[in-house]
Amino acid sequence: MKRIIQFACIVLTVSTAANAQTAEETIARAISAAPARAQADASVVTWDADGNREMLREGGNDFICWDRSDQNARRPFFVQCTNKGNLARYEQNLAFSRAGNSRDEVNALGAAAEENGTRELPVFGSIYYYNWGDDQESATPHMTVTVPYATHESLSLPAERTDGVLFLMQAGTANAHLMVTLP
Repeated sequence: MKRIIQFACIVLTVSTAANAQTAEETIARAISAAPARAQADASVVTWDADGNREMLREGGNDFICWDRSDQNARRPFFVQCTNKGNLARYEQNLAFSRAGNSRDEVNALGAAAEENGTRELPVFGSIYYYNWGDDQESATPHMTVTVPYATHESLSLPAERTDGVLFLMQAGTANAHLMVTLP
């Protein structure tokens, strides 16, 4: 029995080490979401289990990127880049995720923060660049443009999803953003 336990520990150690990434690999994954012209100078961050930010690479432009693959069970590969001004909002989202036991609870925390005026806002007009999929090679790029509290009336854009047309999603909220759904 002792040998079986020792063998299991060795297998777990080896498999964990095989899945571990170096900082350079994490940086390369994370910046893959940024436009090519911004990748070389983008900052890259990560967070520990307690939500403490760790700077993996300090960049020279306003882009900041991170790997979200461990935060989304639906997409094994998920990386994101945006304006550095959006970090406070993302970290607030992480805090809501740690505090909530379900998607509904997390959403309720965001709604309460919006209601009481403590919701961090994204930089108006900033773009979130995402790559997601089963792996990096097959990942699909996606972009949203943040327009907090924008409405159909303020932007003269449709607030309903329409294939191939720019539209406003979550109009009138701190989460309002522009989307294009391709047919």
